Amino acid sequence: MIGQLRLVLYHRGQVHEPPRKIMPSAVVRAAQPAMGVLVEKWLERRAPTLRPATLYHLALTVRSFLDHLAATAPAIQTFAAVKHQHVVSWMNAMATDPSLKTGRPLTPHSQRGRVVRLAQFYKDAEDWHGQTCRGGRWSPVAICRASPSASRAISRAPILIG
Repeated sequence: MIGQLRLVLYHRGQVHEPPRKIMPSAVVRAAQPAMGVLVEKWLERRAPTLRPATLYHLALTVRSFLDHLAATAPAIQTFAAVKHQHVVSWMNAMATDPSLKTGRPLTPHSQRGRVVRLAQFYKDAEDWHGQTCRGGRWSPVAICRASPSASRAISRAPILIG
């Protein structure tokens, strides 16, 4: 509410200092250059059809995943080298690591959202680039089903292959 008030006052000319942005930057600066290039292309392709907040959350999710990979498995330089255990490790870290914004771990709802967004990235990347992004023997659906809070909802949903 305070942020909205500051924004209104700024646009009315009653405050001369522009309001601060609440969300931190979600610019993807990957330690793995090939992975960063693919993420940037993906975000560019998705940008025209998405709201800015949605695009921000997509970038934040992939940045979080790439940061985790750089810290836990620095030898991985491509998405094809990512294994199921790396994704599960990232999911476990989300449940315990504090959020930069609140200082508390992410809620189960936020964790599930990030897992679904990462699965969407992998699905889109496979559709666009074929086998170059497939990591081992797991799929985006397997990522989502590995999420305990999402497993019931996803297991009941029909999987359409088109």
